[in-house]
Amino acid sequence: MPMLFLTEMWERFSYYGMRALLVLYLVNALHYERANALELYAIYTGLVYLTPILGGYLADRYLAGARRS
Repeated sequence: MPMLFLTEMWERFSYYGMRALLVLYLVNALHYERANALELYAIYTGLVYLTPILGGYLADRYLAGARRS
């Protein structure tokens, strides 16, 4: 059980930490405007939550069927 907790904790830590650093990197290193960096951040965050839905649909429909996937 501790291994599961630690794995989930570090996965979330790295994901949310990377999201926070993404805007800083875009603005400071790549010289994006702050508004454009935040827009890219919003697109990235939206895709993180939406692509699993698309992947699940494709797996159910074309790869293995609803029961096997």
